[in-house]
Amino acid sequence: VAAALTTASGAHSVHDKALDLWILPHAHCDVGWLYTVEGYWKYAVRDILNTVVEALDNDSSLRFIWSEIKWIQMWWDEVEEEQKEQMRRIVKSGQFEFVGAGWSQADEVTTTWFDQVDNTLTGQDYLKSIGLSKSCPQPDRCVRVGWQIDMFAGYSAATASLHAMNGYDATYMRWAGTDDMFTKWTDDHAFEFVWEPSSSETGLASNKSRGQGNRIFTHIMRHNYGDLAGLSNGTLRFTWDRDFFPLTELEYVEEEEAEYSRQFKHGVNKDTVTVMSTPGDAVNDGNVAAYADMLLDFTRERRPNFQGPILAVWGSDYRFTEAQYMYGNMSKIVNHINDNPETYDNTTVR
Repeated sequence: VAAALTTASGAHSVHDKALDLWILPHAHCDVGWLYTVEGYWKYAVRDILNTVVEALDNDSSLRFIWSEIKWIQMWWDEVEEEQKEQMRRIVKSGQFEFVGAGWSQADEVTTTWFDQVDNTLTGQDYLKSIGLSKSCPQPDRCVRVGWQIDMFAGYSAATASLHAMNGYDATYMRWAGTDDMFTKWTDDHAFEFVWEPSSSETGLASNKSRGQGNRIFTHIMRHNYGDLAGLSNGTLRFTWDRDFFPLTELEYVEEEEAEYSRQFKHGVNKDTVTVMSTPGDAVNDGNVAAYADMLLDFTRERRPNFQGPILAVWGSDYRFTEAQYMYGNMSKIVNHINDNPETYDNTTVR
């Protein structure tokens, strides 16, 4: 995330053919939602962290970001020292980056600003308590960007103020607004901007008291945090792992599974989890060009909305349960584009 931000000074005209695309792998893992924390951990998050850590440790070119620290605590308490050392290595190399790093991603509708502070401190203090902060490329600034991508009712100015006060380089959010706002922001190429969230003398982190320290670079994901993962033309899809979604019909499970559900009816049984979308066809010599064309069309459609490099968040709710397979397929597409600059107008994909 931070690396993508630093290239903004080299922004090119929106009319240039060449595209500079940064793919950002992530998984959005609510700390309890339709299922309990234990249910999500057992059937998704454990596999995500295990396979992502292994994949990154085996390939220094791969990257991943992580937000919700509650899951790191559960993983850390369970794994052996060998896996902990793998995590230290990929954090030190900058491959595995913590963003936001609260215990969860704070709700912006019902929380107060001091609840958000408490949530953030709980997560970041835990990283310090297990020594992972010391492994970061900048140990005194382990968390350098805000990551608030799942608000349901718009933006809170307090969040932007708090992210600025934390000393973050930038903050990243998904789109939330009216149709008229969306049209205007699209026309004005306004999905990236410097946010000054408070201008009152008495407000939280007011401009008068903090000056430019209350400003923060803000990137708004134009659609959703899962739009690249959801890109599909039928059989070609940019997700190749198994889905983890709620059951479409309530089904009873064995009593011993009940601890993993909010209600007995909503239990999770691995044999009955409904797959909401079929994984995409594996990338091969016969379809890699079609996959590349889809990715380039996706990028060109977003190009007019941003002033510099194009950020494509790749992932969604509880994605990367089979990280090696996800990375393996995407790497074939990326390499195909980068190895054929004449075909793809000198586009660079990172």
